Parts: sequence; C-alpha cells; structure tokens
Amino acid sequence: MRDAFHEDLDSINQTLVEMSTLVAGAMGRATQALLTANLELAEEVIADDDRVDAIQHELDNKTLDVMARQQPVASDLRNLVSQINIKQTSGVSMVDMVSSGATNQVTSVNIAGTGVAIAKYGIDYTAGIPNYVILGISPDNFKDATTKTDYIMGSSLNGTSKFQVAATMENDGTKTALVMGTYNARGLSNSASGTYASVGGKHTVTHATGKGLFMKGDTILGVTNAKIESVSADLQTLTLDANVGSSGTLRLANAESAGLIAAKGATATGVSNTSTTYMPY
Repeated sequence: MRDAFHEDLDSINQTLVEMSTLVAGAMGRATQALLTANLELAEEVIADDDRVDAIQHELDNKTLDVMARQQPVASDLRNLVSQINIKQTSGVSMVDMVSSGATNQVTSVNIAGTGVAIAKYGIDYTAGIPNYVILGISPDNFKDATTKTDYIMGSSLNGTSKFQVAATMENDGTKTALVMGTYNARGLSNSASGTYASVGGKHTVTHATGKGLFMKGDTILGVTNAKIESVSADLQTLTLDANVGSSGTLRLANAESAGLIAAKGATATGVSNTSTTYMPY
C-alpha cells in the first residue's frame, strides 16, 4: 500500500495534469480566435480562465500543505536548544524557561534517583510551552508548520539542571516524535564502582568505573542510600551525606522517568525520540 506522502504527490500530479490540459486547450482556441477574428470564441477562452485560476489555487494549497507537513523541525529544535543553553549559562533558572501556564507534565515524574514524585508546577520540575519572553525569541518562529502548535519543553533542577524540547514531525505520512536536549534517563542498569572512604565525618567515593554517571543532588544506593553533595571538577570523586558502604555496585536509588515531557493523552508516559505512538501534541 502506498504511504500518504506518495498519495499526496500523486494528487498534486493529477491536478497539475488537469490544469496543463486546460491551458493547452485554451491556447489552441485562443490562437484560432485570433486568426479567425472570432470574438465569441475569444470570450469563451476568457471565461474558462477562471476555472484554470481555481485549479492553480488548489494546486498551490496542496503543494504548500505537503511541504509544511514534510518540513523537518530538527533545525527549529536545535535553535531552541542553543538558546536555552545560552540562557542557562547566563544564570536563568531552567524551570523559568517554561511558561507559567504549563502543560505536558509527566504524572509522578521521578528524577535524580529520589524515588519521590516531583510535584507539578513546582520549583524543581515543569513542562509545557517555552517561555519565549525569557528566552528572548519570537514564538512565531517556533511552531509546528502544519498545526501552528507551539513546541514543548520540559525541565528539571534536580541533580544538575536538565531539559528536553519536543515536536511532532511527519515522515512519509507517519507522525514521529522528535526529542532533543540534555536529559537522558538513567535506569538501575546504569552503575559505577569505586573506593569508599569515611574520614572525619566526610564520606567520599572515588570512581573506578562509571565516572560522570552521577551528579550533584542524585540519591544513590550502595549498602544504604546517600545524597551526593558535590562532584569534583574531574568527575572522579563524589562527596556524600552518608556512608554507602565499603564495596559493591553504586547506582541510582530509583530509576528516572523516561522523559520530561508527557505524551498527549498519556500523562504518565514521557515522550521518547522517534516514538510513533506517543506525541507531545
């Protein structure tokens, strides 16, 4: 079965053939009217021109519609990601970059291994339409080309501030989610190991493997749970608020939610890149 994209192209081609046939016929009759000074035939050609104009208008609309639905949104999201990174570097809070009338929050979202659902509209997590005023960009430049819907952003301050932006794009007639950003969900299979030490009430872990996996604010599990208070500049040493034990595997205490942006009609599910089931809008 042909996909919707090729069916659209076939429809455009058929409309173009119809218009070309009418134009060719009109040119022949116009030439005849000129050579024979046939005023009545000339008036018929002029009257039929309205039909040609109507078909051309239909053809233009079809072509623009297909172009809009097939237009890649990746460049838009990359530009949005760049602006978010710039604002974060200048000290703007990540959650402030989402509008106050936020939507698309993931129900019972879990971030940084805490195992505690973060409240929607809270200071630590939110998702919805980007705050274009704070980002300093025009909202008209960051909308779905077909539906004129705003792209969606999700952000969290837990751990190190992370974010995602998402859009729905169409590929050969199939709607597909496109997700970009700095948030990548970490599961319980993501683990590290290292040397544990507790000296003078200061608890540290020096990585042997898995350097860079954990961030400040993460809750990790060794023998007991502990929260990471700081990470060294070289990412090698973690300072904890409790001793997690002397040996063994180090991992998040709880797996993170798959995404920061809830799917339309399925708020417990985070939108994932290339999904054809869960869309941000």
